[in-house]
Amino acid sequence: MAHYSLSFTEANYSRSLHNIYPMCTPTPTTHNFNADSSVEQSAALLAMQSCIADIRKWMLQDRLKLNDDKTKFIIIGTRQQLVKVNIDSLQVGESSTTPSNRVKNLGCWFDGQLKMDTHINSICKTAFYHLYNIRRIRKFLNSECTKILVNAFVTSRLDFCNSLLYGLPNNQLHKLQRVQNAAARLICNVGRFDHITPSLYRLHWLPINYRIKFKILLFLYCSILYI
Repeated sequence: MAHYSLSFTEANYSRSLHNIYPMCTPTPTTHNFNADSSVEQSAALLAMQSCIADIRKWMLQDRLKLNDDKTKFIIIGTRQQLVKVNIDSLQVGESSTTPSNRVKNLGCWFDGQLKMDTHINSICKTAFYHLYNIRRIRKFLNSECTKILVNAFVTSRLDFCNSLLYGLPNNQLHKLQRVQNAAARLICNVGRFDHITPSLYRLHWLPINYRIKFKILLFLYCSILYI
């Protein structure tokens, strides 16, 4: 059975079928439904709108405001599944919002098919921008200072929520690997055509694919030990 996730951002709460659970971080509200059933599509839409109404009511009681015109929602599924969906808009308070092709939540971009293209391209664009600026002053810095700057502006972005990238094809992860290779060359001050493995080894940097696996294993280890 094909299912979708109908989700919206900007609200700070998560809802099950019967309850609303306040969260401390901006968590998208989601609802799954069968794409082949128009009845389930309508039920999912009504459930989402009911959830938003409850959130608005709770926020008003606490003198908070939900930005209706800034709230977005996205329908997630495969390309074949998305064709079957006939949800044109979602009522958020006094505003009506249409489905977005991509939304941003907690600094991560999500697209309708969860390919993470937008998120990866955004990371690469920002990272190369900072690498370019650091390279301009590289001759005034030693390796240690350069490493501090790169860790602050580049590798921190490569590691942020990187567990979401697990299972993506190699051509996607290769874009991030190019960023890491460029950062290593800048710190170690090696040429463009020099082999990158010795530099990664010297910096004690795992390749992107292994960094993702390491993050997931670290979460698992902490969960088992209740750390």
